[in-house]
Parts: sequence; structure tokens; C-alpha cells
Amino acid sequence: MLYSFLHDVDQNPAYALHTMLFLEWIHQRKPVGVQQLAEMQKVSPSYLSKILTKLVKEGMINSSSGAHGGYTII
Repeated sequence: MLYSFLHDVDQNPAYALHTMLFLEWIHQRKPVGVQQLAEMQKVSPSYLSKILTKLVKEGMINSSSGAHGGYTII
């Protein structure tokens, strides 16, 4: 499932994979904002947001809004 999804992503699949690994290993269940994720990978937040949206739609990560919101791995 992950392999086929990554090949369907029109953005760089490495960013999707790096983001998921970061969320799992570094911030287990603690929401991480797009700004922090983008800085960690040295990409723009708007670019990474597109990838994150696809990961959320595929059910691979969760998103939560608000002051303490962000992304978490499922």
C-alpha cells in the first residue's frame, strides 16, 4: 500500500517517507506542525503541505487543527 501510494504522489516521494518516519520515531503521537516538518527537511511549508494533505487523505497520518495541532502518524 505505501509503496504504490508513494509512486502515485506527484511530489517527491522521499519527502512523504521522511515525514512519516520523523513522525513515528521522533514525535510519537505528539502533533508536529508543518513549519517544523518543513524546516527539518529544508523544503517550503506550502510544498510539504501538499504532500501532507495526500498522506491524510490516504489515511497514513492524522491532522488536527488549533494552537496545539499538527500531524501525527496513525
